[in-house]
Amino acid sequence: MALKFKVAPLSGTFMITSILGFLISTMYLMGIPGAESYAFALALLFGIMFIASVISMTYAPVEAELAIDESYEIRSARKKTLHPAKGTRKEVVKGALKNSTKVIKKKVGGKK
Repeated sequence: MALKFKVAPLSGTFMITSILGFLISTMYLMGIPGAESYAFALALLFGIMFIASVISMTYAPVEAELAIDESYEIRSARKKTLHPAKGTRKEVVKGALKNSTKVIKKKVGGKK
């Protein structure tokens, strides 16, 4: 029986953090006397993080990975329209904010 894994999308900063953490833990911490065990443990941790980011980059669904970097306003506008939002980023954000203020005014009982 083959196991099916669901791969979580990870951001690019996760990969950069793993690379920098691995380099710092191997280059700088190895030079400190008595910190070799900490350096090895951190290098192992950041190495595993890097492998996870490569797996995520290879097998994660593209839509979910792109949604990580989208702002909240664009995601909410896309959910309301049920299709990709059209127009420039500025127009989409302006429309989403306009719709959200209408909803808030209706709930509070203010002017339309």
